[in-house]
Amino acid sequence: MRKLLFVLLLGLPLLAPAQTTAQKKKVDRAVERCKAQRGVDCDTPEGLREWVLQERSRAEAARDGSRHVVKTPGPR
Repeated sequence: MRKLLFVLLLGLPLLAPAQTTAQKKKVDRAVERCKAQRGVDCDTPEGLREWVLQERSRAEAARDGSRHVVKTPGPR
């Protein structure tokens, strides 16, 4: 158990740069799309919020809670 915990803790710093690199790429694509569509505020986080949201995958959107699962009642 201790060995597993040790290995997991060693791997955590390796995951952080990958996530920030992916996020940076999404923001860069959002800025490009904003400028291509002649967006007004393509430099601030508030102005890019909608563009960055559009860069998410379906899995990311579902994980973030933007999709609501509607349960339909079954036959009685």
